[in-house]
Amino acid sequence: TARWIEPVERERPPPGRRPAYLLRREFDVEATAPARLHATAHGVYEAFLNRCRLGDAELAPGSTSYGTTLRVQTYDVTELLASGDNVIGALLSDGWWRGQNSVARRVDDYGPTTALLMQLVVTLESGATIAFGSDASWRSTPSHILRADLIAGERPILAGHPHQHAAISQGVQVHAARHANDELRPARAALLQRS
Repeated sequence: TARWIEPVERERPPPGRRPAYLLRREFDVEATAPARLHATAHGVYEAFLNRCRLGDAELAPGSTSYGTTLRVQTYDVTELLASGDNVIGALLSDGWWRGQNSVARRVDDYGPTTALLMQLVVTLESGATIAFGSDASWRSTPSHILRADLIAGERPILAGHPHQHAAISQGVQVHAARHANDELRPARAALLQRS
């Protein structure tokens, strides 16, 4: 079962200057099989499997009233799953959860830390399923996006910068968090899409 996880923030820059974090883990499957990935976040995320970005939605899971509804996106990742070593991950940033929003540029509206909830479910030929969910085994590190904010914008490291592809092995173990799952609902409406 997946658990909410939070990136480790050694220091917390002021709003508008907070980085996006990379959270990920490696896992192994014996054979390729039908697979679906379910994901949501306190913040906004982009999900990846084996370095391939999933879907074309931007700012997932979308703007919501976090206290009553949090949308979960589901991706068919069958074609991306490899026999043997695999890597699952996400870029996670403030979004509406704790980033600047509204004309007043309010911050931390829903909480002081971002969090990710993700689970990959693989259906074996026998019909049995195995799941790889977000948990304390994941690692986090600041990503190549130095600043990510809905109002202040995004500032990535320039291409070719030596830290652009920092190894996750340099990251640290995530914090497992306790957040309610009562408000989780399947995504229905299309989100803003990448063109």
